Amino acid sequence: MSRAMTFVLVAALGGGASAYAADPFEALNDDVQFSLNLMRHGDVQVHDLQGAPPSYDQDWIRVYAVARHSYEARVTGHYWDYGCIAPACPLFARVNGGGTVLSPGFASADDMPDGSVFFSLGQTVRWTATADAAEYLRVTGDQFASLGVQPYTVVFRDTTLLVPRWNSSGTQTTVLVLQNGQRDTITGSVHFYNAAGAVVQSVGISVPPYGVQVLSTGSLPALAGLSGSAQIAHDGGFGGLTGKAVALEPSTGFTFDTVIAPIPY
Repeated sequence: MSRAMTFVLVAALGGGASAYAADPFEALNDDVQFSLNLMRHGDVQVHDLQGAPPSYDQDWIRVYAVARHSYEARVTGHYWDYGCIAPACPLFARVNGGGTVLSPGFASADDMPDGSVFFSLGQTVRWTATADAAEYLRVTGDQFASLGVQPYTVVFRDTTLLVPRWNSSGTQTTVLVLQNGQRDTITGSVHFYNAAGAVVQSVGISVPPYGVQVLSTGSLPALAGLSGSAQIAHDGGFGGLTGKAVALEPSTGFTFDTVIAPIPY
């Protein structure tokens, strides 16, 4: 993206002011990782990236992740770096407390890159937590020009799917049927818990675009004689993966379907 185009965009977005009063989260010191700003599953926040380079604005957001849960955070508003020439256009990422990027933002299928090789109209971050820990989302302003008080929106969601019941004891088994409604492959893991809540086994999944994957508890020896619940962490984003758990009882011919559901908000 040429810097001439940047100036046009900045003018359209109202650049030129110098105070931060338009962003209420500045009062929570959201310019650094010690910010008091916190997002929970389902929260939505509106910020701005006002600030003239070289003191361009940064907005830090704390989130708390749970092991074996998957997450998605998205931004819209402004234009976002999609290969923008240096210095960088606005960026979105998951970072550690020192600012090292752990999961860079990317333009997903519905972030509207619009054929541009320079910027998109949104960015998405997805990851699966390996431990219970504080995480950080960071939005970085344009490093060339002030963006003014034009707002941008952040949404944060836990994308983990819940399976209330599986059974692999007696003559009953449970079959998980997972559907990918997107045009990209979705990968992840199914974590099986016993009735006491301990992880018994984790199994990787890879569901092709618009495809289906079937997983039977009867094919997993570690689950034999047990029952419990399961959860599915994946990189398909909120609503990208759906499914059902089908309990099979061969002795009677009965089947029982249970919806595999996302965490509500």
